[in-house]
Amino acid sequence: MRLRKRFVLTSDQNIPPYDLEADITQLFFLWHNIQNSGIAVSVGRQNFEEPREWLFDDYMDAVRVFYYGQNDFLFESAYITAINPIKDKFDTWTDIFGQASWYFRPDNKLSAYYLKRSDTSLRNREPKWIGFRYIGEWQNIKPWAELSFISGEDKGEKSEGTAYDFGATFFTSDAKYNPSVTIAYAFGSGDDPSTPLVNERFRQTGYQDNVSVFNGQSSVYYYGNLLDPELSNLKILTFGVGIYPTENISVDFIYHSYTQEFPDNDVKGSNLYDPPARPNGSADDIGSGFDIIAAFPVYFERVEPTLIISTFQPGTAFDPYQESATFVKLNLNFII
Repeated sequence: MRLRKRFVLTSDQNIPPYDLEADITQLFFLWHNIQNSGIAVSVGRQNFEEPREWLFDDYMDAVRVFYYGQNDFLFESAYITAINPIKDKFDTWTDIFGQASWYFRPDNKLSAYYLKRSDTSLRNREPKWIGFRYIGEWQNIKPWAELSFISGEDKGEKSEGTAYDFGATFFTSDAKYNPSVTIAYAFGSGDDPSTPLVNERFRQTGYQDNVSVFNGQSSVYYYGNLLDPELSNLKILTFGVGIYPTENISVDFIYHSYTQEFPDNDVKGSNLYDPPARPNGSADDIGSGFDIIAAFPVYFERVEPTLIISTFQPGTAFDPYQESATFVKLNLNFII
């Protein structure tokens, strides 16, 4: 179970206090290695999670089947339907998911997946995703690559979109401060105004968090902590540097540049308050962001702090209202 409450100390938007949330996050039955077949089945509310959280990072009601009877291969499928969802938007979604993964060399995985959604809401957004991904580690390099295609319908309009995300973290433990460098580029297609009968805008699944670890002790929102957009109608260039000032403290400095493929007055999934933070729809330069993430060791054997400072500098897409934003957050994880 999870109990959660947020307190707003100050805000320009006059955000009201959050109510106390009480959720059942996981409650499921697992049948493991049924009759030594290499098949496992889990039924109930369970955690869908992956290393980069690009497809999934949520608690969902599902029936899942795994087959791991072949060396170096894992096959999984899931029927996902909301019974009493944690998030209201899941209420009308039913998803069918399948994935095949090949594990080669230590810490290297290549996967292909398929996800199809049925939606009973009035919007009737029923996308299908087909994708390929690679996550690995080779000596002092941690590379990754995502390639995904979306099809289906949205409000009766045909969907055809593409997204990719690739990059690598280069690190060493032989130099002072254990430095690392991360370079990445991500693209999510936008809707071409010249093709009114087809919507080329890519959309992520709605279950994603876009969170991963570069080389520090803390995970990062790899599209930016403050803006935190969905990869849709965006080109995102990322450059990061990480160091360990001491053995137990890591600090990441991360820069992001945001550009729309087609100028639009919306940045899907972002933390911007709209209005007033709405792009003008005539320029494609959304702006840039800069994050500092400092992760500290466990204190008093019970408290694990992380300090996040994030800024966003709007580009010409926000003319004439170009006001920068700053976000400061202190996470205190209490270990029980």
